[in-house]
Amino acid sequence: MLARFWAAAALLDADLGTALADALGADLADALGADLADALGADLADALGADLADALGLVVALLLMLAVAFFLGVACLGAALTAVFLLGCFFVAGMRAVSCQKQSRLVYQKVYADATKSITLGAEWRGQEVLDHCGSILIHWHFRSRLRYMGDALQALIFDVDGTLADTERNGHRPAFNKAFAAAGLDWVWSVELYGELLKVTGGKERIRRYLQDHRPDFEVGGDVEAFISGLHLAKNRLYAEMVAAGDVPLRPGVKRLLLEARAAGMRLAIATTTSMENVTALLEHCIGSEAQSWFEVIGAGDMVPAKKPAPDIYYYILEALRLRPEQCLALEDSGNGLRSALVAKVPTLVTVSDYTVHDDFDGAAVVLDHLGEPELPARVLAGDLGRATYVDVDALRAVHARAMR
Repeated sequence: MLARFWAAAALLDADLGTALADALGADLADALGADLADALGADLADALGADLADALGLVVALLLMLAVAFFLGVACLGAALTAVFLLGCFFVAGMRAVSCQKQSRLVYQKVYADATKSITLGAEWRGQEVLDHCGSILIHWHFRSRLRYMGDALQALIFDVDGTLADTERNGHRPAFNKAFAAAGLDWVWSVELYGELLKVTGGKERIRRYLQDHRPDFEVGGDVEAFISGLHLAKNRLYAEMVAAGDVPLRPGVKRLLLEARAAGMRLAIATTTSMENVTALLEHCIGSEAQSWFEVIGAGDMVPAKKPAPDIYYYILEALRLRPEQCLALEDSGNGLRSALVAKVPTLVTVSDYTVHDDFDGAAVVLDHLGEPELPARVLAGDLGRATYVDVDALRAVHARAMR
């Protein structure tokens, strides 16, 4: 008679406090209404399996049984005896509290699917039914708390481009700028150090504008300044695309492997970058393949939003397009500006630093690495926790995301 009750009580683990608080709150009346919807059907034993045996929390489970019996107002003698029996068991069951074994997400989904089979009860209650259906209610509330967690499970990866997918700044954009300046008859040369300073400003056109303001204040454009800046930037993008096509801008370690693994795992992919769409397309096509752009469900690039990073606009754009909450995503960035953009949008973020950003402020990042790593090239953790992983794969990303959500 008590078999289903013990199976139900065995599910209660460290999350029971939250589940009980919900169960005894204002929603109890709904849970115990005429339909008693969301109770578990006869398939419970198959759904739970051996992995969910030997759980803790029987003491509190018994208290809940008493509370349920009280709220139901059971009038028959069998239910009254059940309540007395539960009270008598309280002191004995108080000694049973063991660690719950590992519970898989698939089991939760199976149990919840079974729980949606509604059980309608008659007006007459017997002690057996009280135990059976109170146990079902217990399990429903327990899994409802679990499903809140599952709703925030990692569903999408949002990648930055420059410095994250490839070390484009030092070996790509900077020399392309210098070639564009020379082709325009300008004597401007952006050194590695100067370009590092200009990177504090996001966007290529914005960097040219800052350079004119800070380093060439007496330069005479001889026409429309914005048209002049846009022309230089377009020339730079063409030269950059040529360099990428020539193989001068390789992907960073672990990037292609992780993208392939994420696709195989059914993870949704997106890009959030300040660089132009032309630059994104060139990098994906020549470094990964002609089909690579189609891997990304959404690409937010360039001037698609009013304000560039560190403003959160590009992440708001991506989240809206994906129709996901920030908690369901993980951003991959390489700079302090990118990190701030993601964090303002409340997207947890993994950082892989580049030569130019290694000294940026990464406070708030879920984890900071030197690169994503490969099986034969371990990643180095600079801040945060990568667990036992030596390189970033989909399982490591899920673990990083789960820790960031705590």
